[in-house]
Amino acid sequence: MKSILGALFTLSVLISFSSIAAPPKNSSDAVFAAAKALENQLNCIKNPEPGKIIRAMLTNGMLKKTKFNADGIPVLAPTSDIYLYGKKVKFVTGWEIESDGSVKKPFSRGPGTSPPHFIAVLLDANPRDVHYMERKTKIADDNIEYPYSSIEETDSYYEKSGTTITCYGEPAR
Repeated sequence: MKSILGALFTLSVLISFSSIAAPPKNSSDAVFAAAKALENQLNCIKNPEPGKIIRAMLTNGMLKKTKFNADGIPVLAPTSDIYLYGKKVKFVTGWEIESDGSVKKPFSRGPGTSPPHFIAVLLDANPRDVHYMERKTKIADDNIEYPYSSIEETDSYYEKSGTTITCYGEPAR
């Protein structure tokens, strides 16, 4: 239990979200702290860090691997109820390349081009019932500046209903 709490406190410091002011006191606090850190990444104010949050949640038993995986992108399921924006999380997914160009577990690189840098959740709700505002800033030539986010109805190979919220970050160079 102490290792989970210590890892989550370290996670909150590493990700540097000021909304997590103190280390969690018990497992429900730990899940709440992780959910808050995940929600902060999905708010897409700055470049997401899917590796940090996903690895910490896996290490601390909050996420488990599923049979779904495409082009090096893991699809993970919560091991207990996690709520974001007031809705239950069904899956967490993402992908990231390290600044040195390497790819670390749980990510891998599939054949062809590498996936985008992103973190996403699938919620058990209709998009109209989720209070989330996309973050998109248009710059010259109608390009969208990183980071940016989307909210849409889920339609993936592993889940056909719900809401997907994604924050896309600028890839490491």
